Amino acid sequence: MLAVGDVVTLAGPFGAGKTTLVQGIGEGLGIRDVLNSPSFGLVSEYEPAVSGARIPFFHLDLYRVRDAVEVADLDIDAYIQRGAVAVEWPEVAADLLPTDRLALTLWFDGDARRIDVRTAGPRSRRLAAALAQSAVPC
Repeated sequence: MLAVGDVVTLAGPFGAGKTTLVQGIGEGLGIRDVLNSPSFGLVSEYEPAVSGARIPFFHLDLYRVRDAVEVADLDIDAYIQRGAVAVEWPEVAADLLPTDRLALTLWFDGDARRIDVRTAGPRSRRLAAALAQSAVPC
């Protein structure tokens, strides 16, 4: 269901499954490439003509970004205007991201993994509802 302008943030500790979830998003968008965490490059771009995605998709990993000034230099708005965006470690960019975003927090609960879903607008509420309807119990 992701469309141009949609933002999904993924917070949580190491190993919680953030990158794995982004890989699933990429698969859902039709991306043929292997999606890896762009920790050193900060942004991985998946353009339809190259990756097979039905829309442009941008995967940002802000783990190594120290402050909002560095985030501003990335010009996240430009990515949002061009495609769908997934942001790992979004805490440093909270004030620079749109309010209406699907905010996912992944965490461990004993041997299980949990996802907390937060929305703050009509588009993110529709995405969350679609996610809930498609969820497969594990």
